[in-house]
Amino acid sequence: MAKVKKGKSKSPSSESAELVTVNLHAKYRPRKIKDYVGQDHIQSMFKGWMKSGRIPSTLLIHGMTGSGKTSLARLIARYVNCETLDACGKCASCRMDIANHPDIIESDMGTKGKIDDVRALVESARLSPRFRRRVFIVDEAHLMTSQAESALLVTTEEPGPQTMWIFCTTDPEKMKDTMRNRCTNVPVKSVDPEVIADRLAVICEKEGLSTEGKSSAKALRTIAEYSDGQMRRAISLLQPIMDRIAGSGGKLDVDLVNDCFASDPEVQLDEVVVSLLAAWLDFDLHHTVAFIRKAQNPRSVVAKLRWLVHGLIGHETKTNKFQASALKLFLGLAAQRKKDKDPITYSLPRLVYLQRAVNDTEIQLNSTSVPPEVLLETNLCALMCELHDGSVKEMKSGSKSKG
Repeated sequence: MAKVKKGKSKSPSSESAELVTVNLHAKYRPRKIKDYVGQDHIQSMFKGWMKSGRIPSTLLIHGMTGSGKTSLARLIARYVNCETLDACGKCASCRMDIANHPDIIESDMGTKGKIDDVRALVESARLSPRFRRRVFIVDEAHLMTSQAESALLVTTEEPGPQTMWIFCTTDPEKMKDTMRNRCTNVPVKSVDPEVIADRLAVICEKEGLSTEGKSSAKALRTIAEYSDGQMRRAISLLQPIMDRIAGSGGKLDVDLVNDCFASDPEVQLDEVVVSLLAAWLDFDLHHTVAFIRKAQNPRSVVAKLRWLVHGLIGHETKTNKFQASALKLFLGLAAQRKKDKDPITYSLPRLVYLQRAVNDTEIQLNSTSVPPEVLLETNLCALMCELHDGSVKEMKSGSKSKG
């Protein structure tokens, strides 16, 4: 978001404009553990650390992309280096920009995951901190080479008393068991849409945007559902909507939200994945292949399909805590198909078979040279054929579901 500030120059007939670049997600990044909303289990764990005065020296923070892993790591680093251990915002450590903080060292293993890079970090860990602790935040930890990870084993087994290691990853299973066993696990979960909507309302209020009325509340809830439980994505989705309102003088409502999302690539991908699932459940081989090949990013299709099937299984078993946008879209399609007397028929066992095939595909993507779209096509279509010709028999479930 960019704000333009206008002011009079020395010449009364001229004006000057200052362009201020604002990233809402960075602006409203949690500064206190209480602001790290939607993660009550982490707040409780953190309070226990602070109360006992003992915080683990090696942490493994894991969760989906955009869930707030790095934000949590930076927050912890702020607390342990604060003079009052409370991220006071006033001491010399807290006043420093995180990018220039001498004792908070971030390293992205996606670009610096080789053995030489990690050895440089290990050497740096021997230096004395300027404040309380030298905190090493190792992002995308699963992308380290095997040799690089091995180089960290001794250091993380017995870190120095003034050193702390925080590993952040979306895929902890790719890390060595010996490394994972040295760490205290901190899982970051998907955030409930109600919690996300409340946070968005707070941001809107601070940015001067009214959220009064049912229409605005429904709009915020819609944004939250589109975010798939990711606070960062929700705030990123809010930003262009606020820009539209500022430019047109409109108001926050569902129509505006849907209009803004109409061209969003993530929303378009949701539609492709929903159509793919419907085609697969219909035993429609031709359209299943077509939708797989239509997608620009097959890895994203696998990830979204995994969560959609997971959500649909939760819907059938009535165990979902919230309804993601893709699931809402699928259920809407199923309702329309039922109305048109062309229902999407499926059973819970068939969904479980599909879930296994999608999970296997995601695991195989990391260990094969087969192109992702070919691997997904093979696994899904082969399972469909096996179910259709009876090679794989569906067990009886409590009931069959018709969308």
